Amino acid sequence: MTHKENSERSELLDTLILVAQENPDTPTVDLHSLDVNEARAVLDKFLDSQFMAGDKVVQIVTGTGKGILSREMRDVLERSSYIKHYESFGPVIYSVLNNF
Repeated sequence: MTHKENSERSELLDTLILVAQENPDTPTVDLHSLDVNEARAVLDKFLDSQFMAGDKVVQIVTGTGKGILSREMRDVLERSSYIKHYESFGPVIYSVLNNF
């Protein structure tokens, strides 16, 4: 992939996330009241379901606090075959799925 193609891809992914932030219908999972193990299981199931449904972008709410849950969920996203790209915005993570 050329530098230009890589830059265009990055801009497109960022645009998808911006649109998702403004869309109240973006599929969302709220994990903030769960412990890390419960949150991993719920997130895995949610990603599988949304990928199969053909969604392009999802919102993951980890909440505020010490950042442990957010860190752990970003680790899950890093290893997930469903995720193409993600951006963290405080207590919320937006993820672009690989079916885009």
